[in-house]
Amino acid sequence: MATWFDESRLDDEAALATADARLRELAEAGARVRREAVEAAPGIGAAVAAAGDAARPRAIVAAGPDSRLLRAVLEPWCPVPFVAWPGPALPGWAGALDLVVVLAPDGTDRGTAAGTTIHRLHSIPGQVASPLDPLNGCAFSPRCALADAACEAAMPPLAEVAASQRSRCLKWSVTSA
Repeated sequence: MATWFDESRLDDEAALATADARLRELAEAGARVRREAVEAAPGIGAAVAAAGDAARPRAIVAAGPDSRLLRAVLEPWCPVPFVAWPGPALPGWAGALDLVVVLAPDGTDRGTAAGTTIHRLHSIPGQVASPLDPLNGCAFSPRCALADAACEAAMPPLAEVAASQRSRCLKWSVTSA
């Protein structure tokens, strides 16, 4: 096998015909990224404006079959870790601190969308309690809409929610519904 590019293959119609489908797909990928970037610009602008001075995400996770292409283009300029996840679902560690972008190559990739829908990410607005000045009660009480005086008074006890699930939230029965 040759380790260099054989330019004579560009003149070989049979060789080009065998690679045509893959080459066409690669050529269209760039146009697809540019088209999606133009179409997403208003939404991205609105999301950036809404984020305001919020902290940067822990990582950007691009999910879907074209995620590696996007990583190759954006990773050199990305200020946070950029992870390409071509599998059908999100990685188990992806959470509310990460920005997740789902890529569907032609807009009909239901498998990727379904896999990421199962892994729903929830966030809690507000500031995390300082480890230098710990709270007496629940660490989430300053930013929890359900918190009351009992949550702030003392650390909630560990309650068994299900067979292998425990919670320190006094309101776990309300939040699990």
